[in-house]
Amino acid sequence: MKNKIKIASTIAAFTIVAGLSVFAQQTPIISSNIGFIDEAAVIKNHPQVKVLEENQKKATLELQKFAVDARYQIISEKIDENKKKLEETLTNQLNDKKKTMDTEYSKQILSIQKDIISTVKTIAQRKNIALVFKRDSIIYGGTDLTQDVIFSFNKK
Repeated sequence: MKNKIKIASTIAAFTIVAGLSVFAQQTPIISSNIGFIDEAAVIKNHPQVKVLEENQKKATLELQKFAVDARYQIISEKIDENKKKLEETLTNQLNDKKKTMDTEYSKQILSIQKDIISTVKTIAQRKNIALVFKRDSIIYGGTDLTQDVIFSFNKK
């Protein structure tokens, strides 16, 4: 009976050690197939972001100028009925310009996002990375692809 317990204990110990050994061998493989990027750095260094910021500043200034000119036109109108019509017309024009500006901004953001995702995917495939996360989601391990992505932008 004691021999059976020793044999069972030995087999159990061997199984546990073998299992841990296999797990230990697989862990580096798993962690080396995970990558991450510093999203803020990637976005900041994307060449289209600088253009987008400049375009947004120009569009905002134009919108502000239009609003100031519209306010002056409304104040300058002497007849109340004409003033109300003018105010309504100019408000609609201002809203249309704002909507157009927002739509263009959204299109440009979407284009930048698609380019970032495509670049990350290409680099990850080249480095045999199966998953790519944002840096904030990683506590330990993984391969930092941030500089590779930024370098790729600079090559374009």
